Order: sequence, then C-alpha cells, then structure tokens
Amino acid sequence: MDFGFTNRNIWIRFGLKNDSVEEQNYFFETARPITDVAELYIIKGDKSVAKYISGDAIPFNQRSYKVRKTIFKINIAPHELQQFYLRVKSDGEQLSMPMILHSSENILEESSFEQFIFGFFYGIVFIAAILYLFFFFAMRDKTFFFYSMYMVFIGLLQFSIDGYFYKFITPQSGWFSLHAVIIFACFANFFLGRYAQVYLKVKEYNRLINNTFYFIYGLDLFLFISLLFVPNALQYSYPIANGLGLILLLLIIASQFIIFIRTKK
Repeated sequence: MDFGFTNRNIWIRFGLKNDSVEEQNYFFETARPITDVAELYIIKGDKSVAKYISGDAIPFNQRSYKVRKTIFKINIAPHELQQFYLRVKSDGEQLSMPMILHSSENILEESSFEQFIFGFFYGIVFIAAILYLFFFFAMRDKTFFFYSMYMVFIGLLQFSIDGYFYKFITPQSGWFSLHAVIIFACFANFFLGRYAQVYLKVKEYNRLINNTFYFIYGLDLFLFISLLFVPNALQYSYPIANGLGLILLLLIIASQFIIFIRTKK
C-alpha cells in the first residue's frame, strides 16, 4: 500500500491464525526504514496485549527489533488466532506500507543479499566521488568538483533512505537524523544542477535556461533555510524537493536539446 506524501497516522488491522500443531515464528516487515513511528499491537489468543515499536524518531536501542528496517518478530502458538493493530506515521515523506511475512531462513538470505548489493552500490559511489575529486585537484576543472559532490550527497541521500545513516551515524535520532533525507536531497539537487550547467556550458547557448537554473538554486536554498527556522516546513519539503529535482532534469534535457539544435553535436 502506498499513501503518498503524508504526515497522518495510519492504522491497519489484520489477523493471523496458526492452523498447524507447531508454533510458527515469523518476521513481519512493513513501512520504509525512514518511517518515523511504527507501533504493532498484538492481541493474543489469551486476550493479552503486546506492544512493539520501531521507527527512526526513537533511539535505535529502543526499537523492539534492532535492525535498520521496520521489522517485528511474531510468534503464534498452535491453533492460535492473533489480532494485530499497526500504527505508522511519517513526517511528510512518502509512506509506503509493504506487509511481508518472512521465515527465519528467508530473512537471513535476504539480509545477506542486501548487504552484498548495498556494499557494491555504496562502494561504486565512494570510488566515483574520490576519483572525480582527485581529477579536480589534478586538473583544476570545477566540473569534476561538482560531480564529485553530487556523488557524495546522492550517496548520503540513499544511505539515509535505506536506514543506514540513522543506524550508524545518528542512532540517538534527533533533529539532524529526522531531517537528513531532505538536507542531502537539497545539496544533491544543487550539485547536479551546477554540474550539468557548467559541463554543458548552458550560459553560452541559452540565457533563459541558464537563469532558470539559478532560480531553482534559489528555491533549493529557501527550502534548506526553511528547515532551520520553520518547524512545520518538513511535511511540505519532500514533495517540493522531488519537484525541484524533476525540474532540474527537465532543464538538463532542454539544454541538451537546444545545444544539439545549434551545434548538431
């Protein structure tokens, strides 16, 4: 289920029944790693109620199951019916709600595969950032600097979305942890735009598009400053940052099209 950009509380009720003669153990995965709050209430067959919590708005060591994802452990006795009430809340980020039951073997296999994939991805991003920064110092071409910084901040953005920034850098949560995604998105947008603008030499071919780039940078800066001084700005910042990123991509495409028309290259 996808609820889009929202800061509302979402409640979901569902039930699970164990029809076998053996106890069943599962890992229930839901919500994205950057979801602020996720609470699972379990009403067991004997009418007792258990509560489990997750989310990046609480210190990492207070999570019921200490992994970067929103995961809860479920144990169901033979022939037992359990009722579940799930509450999730985001700070305005896109709220996506997968509901997946993993066996112990399955979650171990998936975890190992993800570690390989993410390690490979972040390794490439790190190497690219270092390599282009070296080119910048060697050749004194600011294009390399802009691209290197773009790789740094797009890597940090993905690092935050995947829940690793919260787990390893800001495990106590707090303001920076909750704003990390949008802060890194603002910087990534800026350096992407500057890289394309300088590399394509947009100023030489179309001053209107070139000035539009600067206008987008101004909006990007305004968005960043609003995070510092306007507490409620966060809930609106995610769709705005996504919109600015989309406009930058359209400007880059338009720039390439105009350059091709004028130079046939």
